[in-house]
Amino acid sequence: EVNLCLQSGVLTIPECAFQYVDNLKSITIPDSVTSIGDHAFSDCIGLTSVTIPNSVTSIGYSAFYYCRGLTGELIIPDSVTSIGQQAFSSCSGLTGELIIPDSVTSIGPSAFNSCSGLTSVTIPDSVTSIGYGAFSYCSGLTGELIMPDSVTSIGDGAFSYCSGLTEVKVSSGNTVYEDREKNAIIEKSTNTIIQGFNCTDLSVLEEVTSIGKSAFAGCSGLTGELIIPDSITSIGNSAFSSCRGLTSVTIGDSVTSIRISAFSYCSGLTSVYIPSSVTTIFASSYSWSPFYNCSSSLVIYTDIANAESVPSGWGTYWNYRSSSATHTTNYGYTLEQYKSAVGLTFAPNSEKISGVEIEAIENGNSYQIDTSYLQKVILEEKEYVALPKKEIEIA
Repeated sequence: EVNLCLQSGVLTIPECAFQYVDNLKSITIPDSVTSIGDHAFSDCIGLTSVTIPNSVTSIGYSAFYYCRGLTGELIIPDSVTSIGQQAFSSCSGLTGELIIPDSVTSIGPSAFNSCSGLTSVTIPDSVTSIGYGAFSYCSGLTGELIMPDSVTSIGDGAFSYCSGLTEVKVSSGNTVYEDREKNAIIEKSTNTIIQGFNCTDLSVLEEVTSIGKSAFAGCSGLTGELIIPDSITSIGNSAFSSCRGLTSVTIGDSVTSIRISAFSYCSGLTSVYIPSSVTTIFASSYSWSPFYNCSSSLVIYTDIANAESVPSGWGTYWNYRSSSATHTTNYGYTLEQYKSAVGLTFAPNSEKISGVEIEAIENGNSYQIDTSYLQKVILEEKEYVALPKKEIEIA
């Protein structure tokens, strides 16, 4: 094991200076150092402690990447102005609260990606940009995230796979983003949801026109049926990737594009409806299919007449689940027929069905049922009526 103390007078720790030095246990950086270079300590898996002095202004790309032995709270001095891409990525031993000092103006892409031991993060009003995936896979983060009004740029999936974060507050003074009291970060100018939180409530989808890249990726609280409302026109890359609790998705007929891996790894999905309004599905590779690695039991329904009528904008691999297998696809289904096919429970029929209207009784209340939602079926020599989502006795 090596405990390293650098001599005073050193101004910079060069790029890759100690990369892959497995037996480096601790490092004392003198207060003459102003910058820590790219990959300076990356993959030093034996490193357990580091003290960053007040003289350091920049922490470079992957400077401490995969230093999984680092433990405890990370103290970033208030001299630091920028935290580079992947600077502390995969430092899973870091724990507790992460306080970004108010000297920092930028947090690089994936800077704290997979720091699963962090429980909270404080972003000061000096920060103007947060890179893509900056805090993604920080599964230990919980509670509320406060986004200051200084932040004018948030990268894709900055907080994706942070299922423990349940609430976000965007400062009312922020000119670029807002939360609309919907536990979401919404870009004002494009009316796009950048990041969603508290996935049990998706009413925010009624208020936006597009769903951004990785906006709901890894939301473990998102379960059951997902209805993409008619307000939405586009679904971004990996928007709902790894939402394993989803069982069905109905896409509204205002949606025109579905991008790469939109619903990939949604292993619980059993049905999806894609309307003919969708003119573009980005899938030039099987691994880019919106339904890649979804369950083999997933059935896709569409009102497109047949396979030969699929729009030219639907990529070759649009319905692939693996390199060689496609999902079962049923063509020529209207939305009503799809609902009848997949959203059903069965109630015994007390009388044969006749006529256009049928009176139904539920909890003593009578009302009419539109027969376009009904489908008569025979099970074990008994006549039943298929109903969407409700068990209703037919009078």
